[in-house]
Amino acid sequence: MDLSHQEKSILGSLIVTLLVFFYYCSRVVGFATGAQELTIEALWPLVLSIVVIVIIVEIVAHIIIAALAGPAERDERDRLIDAMASRIAYLVLGVGAFIAVFHLVLTTMLGLVFAKPLLRDFWIVNILIFSITLAEVTKFLLQLFYYRRGV
Repeated sequence: MDLSHQEKSILGSLIVTLLVFFYYCSRVVGFATGAQELTIEALWPLVLSIVVIVIIVEIVAHIIIAALAGPAERDERDRLIDAMASRIAYLVLGVGAFIAVFHLVLTTMLGLVFAKPLLRDFWIVNILIFSITLAEVTKFLLQLFYYRRGV
């Protein structure tokens, strides 16, 4: 299977996104289960390490892809595929944001106020992070699908 430069770039970003998300999930499990104390001081190093890892790995991956595949120009087809995939990805993100807000409203209305406000915020933030990741993965997969299908 011969992939274009755009497809290789999308595939690289998809792999990086999934690996970093699984790393994040493996670290967050300790907070969710109560094995680690949930504090802002404990979360900041995790968040900063995730941001740094994503930036470095994405740069290295795209340098390698560009070196192997050569330069590529974006044409009208690339912009159309990006727009079609982004439209559905934003829908996924919107549903995730709605679920986060619904979680906040539901816990407040039912009086399920957590003993620690940080715990409530922790779950809302993680719902949003999951939604953002799912939207990105959806976008990448749809882009690959549209490139293969021939839009």
